[in-house]
Amino acid sequence: MSSHKLIQQLQTYRPSAKEIKEGTGFSDTMVDDYLTMFENFVLLANSEDSVIVEIGELTVVVTNHIENDSAHGVDGENVGTKNYCSASTGGVVNLAALVANADLSEVDVIKSVNDAPVLYSQEQVQKIVDLVEELKDSVNQLTSDLNATTTQLNELITNSKTAKQMAS
Repeated sequence: MSSHKLIQQLQTYRPSAKEIKEGTGFSDTMVDDYLTMFENFVLLANSEDSVIVEIGELTVVVTNHIENDSAHGVDGENVGTKNYCSASTGGVVNLAALVANADLSEVDVIKSVNDAPVLYSQEQVQKIVDLVEELKDSVNQLTSDLNATTTQLNELITNSKTAKQMAS
């Protein structure tokens, strides 16, 4: 077949999205991808006859990739189908197991101490002692909150490694 005749056929045959979807069972995204590629093929075919061979080769590569149901660890449709991943099925990325949201720390020191009086005041000293105790309790609570966050971060890292999103 001459390249001129092929160009003419490509320009004449413009399948509709409906025809492609009914004929192939492609998803809407796949149909859009196909139509875009088809239009690009027509443009390339018009630009230079030697490109026709390259278009044919590219079509084979793309078709083989679309039909491949195991490339990149995918289990099922591979390209352009919004094949979102799950914990056991590869897609764009393996889905890591859920980690609960970290709780916000609500530590707040509200006590304060007035300037020291000129003479010794037991009341002033007691306020300072109370403030130090509150600060100690707050530091202990912050340490506990930090440890809980560290535990969740470690769980997230473990889940990412298990999902092969991160090297072990």
